[in-house]
Amino acid sequence: MKIWILKLLSQNPFILLNTSTAIQENLEFLQKNDFTDHEVLQLLSKLKGFIFQLTSTTMQKSMLFSKNIFKCSDQELKQLVLKCPALLYYSVPVLEERLEGLLKEGISVAQIRETPMVLELTTQIVQYRIKKLSALGYDIKSGTLESLNGTKKDFEVNYGKIQSKKERPIFNPVAPIHIED
Repeated sequence: MKIWILKLLSQNPFILLNTSTAIQENLEFLQKNDFTDHEVLQLLSKLKGFIFQLTSTTMQKSMLFSKNIFKCSDQELKQLVLKCPALLYYSVPVLEERLEGLLKEGISVAQIRETPMVLELTTQIVQYRIKKLSALGYDIKSGTLESLNGTKKDFEVNYGKIQSKKERPIFNPVAPIHIED
């Protein structure tokens, strides 16, 4: 426990500015929603302590919104939150805006549910990335959203891989041709 507290403080020393009541309420909220101690630590690590800037009411609204959109059980919602802690962190209006942006691009709710991390990206970033991938002939509607995910650097690496696959010749012109006599 001591190591965990030191790690948390090193990631976000401003956590000490929050009242112990607020911290306790948020931890109790997560425990009431069946997050184990290990999972709570995992969330805290991913959110770098920003979870304490939230209120249990905000987290509850965000989780309820996500549960309704993804039509999932409490256990499935918990797994989605562990995959994408932004589902706790972002307010309902932000999640709505990002979801609408993805749906307008032709992405299905099922695809978003598979890769909820795309909700961490702004609508403008998603549109830009889809436009770049579409220029290569990549169909985001039938493919995976993994190629949209990540930082700018991650996206550029994925984009480069997709681009090189497209430019690669179908056959290897340097490979020897086997001819039977």
